[in-house]
Amino acid sequence: FGPHFSRTIARAYEIGAADRVLHFAPLTFDVSVFEVFTTLLAGGELVIATDDERRDPALLQTRMREDAVTVAELPPALLPLLDQAGLPSLRLVSVGGEAFPGRLVAEWTAGDRRFVNGYGPTEATVAVTLMDCTGSYDRNPPIGRPMPGHQAFVLDDRLRPVPPGVPAELCVAGPGVARGYLGLPELTAERFVTNPYADGPETERLYRTG
Repeated sequence: FGPHFSRTIARAYEIGAADRVLHFAPLTFDVSVFEVFTTLLAGGELVIATDDERRDPALLQTRMREDAVTVAELPPALLPLLDQAGLPSLRLVSVGGEAFPGRLVAEWTAGDRRFVNGYGPTEATVAVTLMDCTGSYDRNPPIGRPMPGHQAFVLDDRLRPVPPGVPAELCVAGPGVARGYLGLPELTAERFVTNPYADGPETERLYRTG
């Protein structure tokens, strides 16, 4: 899965040898898979944040500016603590892991900078959907559409699609979906089911997010 995901993200984010990607996430957090392996496979350069820089927005801002970081995945809660105008080299900022106010998009898309909202539960490894956010939102921005090779459906309790606007369950499939929960066969059987809409062997397992 790792190479597939890294190549997909590299294409989506247009990461290449000229990029300097911030390594902000701890190695125990799945986002580090994107930061480290996508960057190295694309021939880019990692800018590794220190523990002090992770804790102090002012230090992080200075590091990102001085090392001319071009791509960064950051927690949405951190963005208001940084000065986006003081990061002229940053061409793409990606967020994920939590909902965030739509005003952040307008604030961080000055010039040609891209703002990407990624969504993916732990059970699906890093990300399943991506949304290139533009303009301003009066609510939380959407999570976008599935990445290539992935699927996402809003289904009822019988795994049937529901009309737009009807509350239901988000279900996802793709090469990063886990096999189940270690030592929890009943929960695994409940959450990881056969995908009736599979379009290939890598989407045969469907994860019900709840």
